[in-house]
Amino acid sequence: MSQTIVQKRKPIFFYPALPEIKLCFAVTIATVAYAWYCVYLASTKFQFKIGHMASVHDLPLIGQRFRDDTNWEWFRWRPHAFNALPFLAMHSILFNIGEKILPTKLWTYGIIGYSMIASAFMYTPQLLGISLLQGILLFATTYFTRSWKCPYQISVIVIYPEFEKQLKLRKTEPRNWKKTLIFIARIAFWWALTEAILYFFYFEAMLTDYHFAFKLPKNEFVTLGMAMGSFFHLKYVVIFGYQAVFARLDNMRPPDGPICISRVALYSKIWRAFDRGLYAYFKEYIFIPICAPTFSIPRKIFGVFASYTFVLIWHGFQHHNIVWIGLNIIELFLEYSAKILYSNPSVQMWREKRISDVNFRRILGWLQVVCFAVGLYSNFYFLGGSQVGQMFVQRIFWEETWTLRWPFFLLITLGYFYMQVAMEVDRNASLRAEREEIEEAEKEKLLKSGAKKSTKKVN
Repeated sequence: MSQTIVQKRKPIFFYPALPEIKLCFAVTIATVAYAWYCVYLASTKFQFKIGHMASVHDLPLIGQRFRDDTNWEWFRWRPHAFNALPFLAMHSILFNIGEKILPTKLWTYGIIGYSMIASAFMYTPQLLGISLLQGILLFATTYFTRSWKCPYQISVIVIYPEFEKQLKLRKTEPRNWKKTLIFIARIAFWWALTEAILYFFYFEAMLTDYHFAFKLPKNEFVTLGMAMGSFFHLKYVVIFGYQAVFARLDNMRPPDGPICISRVALYSKIWRAFDRGLYAYFKEYIFIPICAPTFSIPRKIFGVFASYTFVLIWHGFQHHNIVWIGLNIIELFLEYSAKILYSNPSVQMWREKRISDVNFRRILGWLQVVCFAVGLYSNFYFLGGSQVGQMFVQRIFWEETWTLRWPFFLLITLGYFYMQVAMEVDRNASLRAEREEIEEAEKEKLLKSGAKKSTKKVN
């Protein structure tokens, strides 16, 4: 099995401090607050009708409220998560306590047997049988030399070498119960917030009522896209975190949760840091094998297309997914073309002579708005479907952007401030990582010097 050497990405340009960054934060925070107010305002105008996915609930101190059940993924995942809780809790008990009191072989077969029984109860014996048959047939017909496993059901993907490594390390690594309990509290809080949002912000339902959405004022309509993206992120914080809770209780190290999309300017980072397990899978088993050993530009381009084809197969060959993938490829090539251009030493020297670092960061802010806009339109298709995507293209691109009306200039100006905030977050993260590396190096030096002194005393 091939082992991938992980190298840290060296940035080709370090973001300098920006004098007006406080203004950028103030404008961005005010914009987001106003956007959520607009979503709430539009929600108060919306009336649920027969055919809309909704349910009525009595909330303490508030009274009766509709809950928007339009998001099919959350609507189906919520009851499954509650039903799976006792099975996952029992698995965690058997996994941690059974290992200490049972022989290794008996414990291994016991965990496998329990997992099969629990899966039969949660998904029906028929689905369990189909899943086992599929695995047996795949193994028998292809003799996989590379394999992957979903150890915590449905969502958290861990490539098999990493899973195997964690199984060995969990026996020796100390448990940090404080961090685990804080993590559980965080996931519980985000779960409660996700549920609460559905009682007051009906963006999903409004976007399925195309006649209503088309009649909304532009300032209210455009904020529905922001709410849809934010809810998507929040939903997966909970879905991934739910599985990660039990992984942490088992002293495993699941992938980090999805990066907050509200602080990301370039969509290549979302691909790397949203579904980290899926990214690790297609990087390890698709992109790197295609690009190796030369990692030439033609191989990389083919690797990108092959990786995105895999993602398309994963999500399904539907029109909105094809548009989503196509726009993402365009955004990625725009982004990497600019990086390749700036990687040229002569271009860098020309820029350093004529444009200061601070002014270059300002220019980057305007340029990144282009990539960000392409990524946004792609997400409207991915999250809302073809009709929702076409609505945003019609009402924002054709009616405002193409005609160069004032809302377009307002949006790109707000986008510029947002890009600067995203850059500042990246800058602070880089500085923090640099400080941590220095501290680690100093600790290692102290340990080495202490070890040398102790050996001298012994001698």
